[in-house]
Amino acid sequence: MEQTSDEEEEEEAIRVSSFISGALSSALTGLFALAGAFTGAVTGAIAGRASDSGVVRGAGLGAIAGALLSVEVLQASRAYWCRQHPSATTNSSMVVDNLFVYE
Repeated sequence: MEQTSDEEEEEEAIRVSSFISGALSSALTGLFALAGAFTGAVTGAIAGRASDSGVVRGAGLGAIAGALLSVEVLQASRAYWCRQHPSATTNSSMVVDNLFVYE
């Protein structure tokens, strides 16, 4: 059974819409990761300066922690918005699974 041109146009519109929403989602995730990395780097550098660990080491660890935390917050917000629980494979933090009990 062949598809009519209306059905093909509808499928094409769905594919384009899906592509655009995926691109926007990826851009938002990247933006959150960059903002978290920058904030974590500044905070880590300040903490590293106050301790004996050093500014560069503190900034590096802070950037990694900040990026991970920001992406975790974004994923949790999306899950809450869509009213679904985050899956175990999307959580990079084991602490999140221990804080909440899911049925």
